[in-house]
Amino acid sequence: MAERFDLVLGLGSACSCTQALRAAGLQLASFPLDWVSGGDLRARTDLVTGGFADWMAEESWTRIDNPGAFGHDTYLNRRTGLVHPHDFGKGQPLAASYPAVKAKYDRRVARLLGLLASAKRVLLVWIGDPRDAAPVMAESVERSLAAFRARYPGTAFRLLAFDCRADVSPERPTEVRGADYRVRAFDYRSRAAGAPPWAVEPGLLAVGLSGLSVRDYRTAAERHAYAEAQRRREWARFGATSAWRLWVTKFQYRICRHVRRKLEKRGMRLD
Repeated sequence: MAERFDLVLGLGSACSCTQALRAAGLQLASFPLDWVSGGDLRARTDLVTGGFADWMAEESWTRIDNPGAFGHDTYLNRRTGLVHPHDFGKGQPLAASYPAVKAKYDRRVARLLGLLASAKRVLLVWIGDPRDAAPVMAESVERSLAAFRARYPGTAFRLLAFDCRADVSPERPTEVRGADYRVRAFDYRSRAAGAPPWAVEPGLLAVGLSGLSVRDYRTAAERHAYAEAQRRREWARFGATSAWRLWVTKFQYRICRHVRRKLEKRGMRLD
């Protein structure tokens, strides 16, 4: 039987954490620490347990160079140490993007803090970026748990951490266990050719997330909006695929027509 939680919260340290949790069906909505990088376990824990106080102040942002910013400008929040590569409009001044970005994160903060206030069982998940050189220490995990328990004394917290270690085979991961935490260390870097250094192998992480489940904490309106968004994405993918197939078909037709004319000039007919 799957171990069930009221909330599974990915603390970081990069997009791969959110991606892995969503793929495992353990994250059903967006939260403030999704799709951002930077900041260690302690810093991110302090952000959540501090209620994200003043963390989005406009004067805290500095634009930084990031060639892999996925069509956006990348900004560093000097107050938190977090890097946001997916939020700010490409080539836009900060003042143009900031209001919408802040409104989006205000919604995510309110959603998370509301769920934390009502949850009875919460699983915290940390998936280390493969580029992180420092190992995940049991002391930092215990400190994170203690901070969450102090802030939400009526909630039972557990923490599952993944530590990417290039010298530890996925077939023989090492594991450190405590009363309410596990730290699994192994090499879960992406095996795909040409993968960026931050990419992970989803299947390897899925094994460590198996046997877990989360209650559906979304409202009916949120479930409907999510389903609509999924349908739009499916139609977008279908449209792109159909456009590609149409282009290939036209290209093939032109080749066949060209070959047919060449053969007919040589006195050959194909009908």
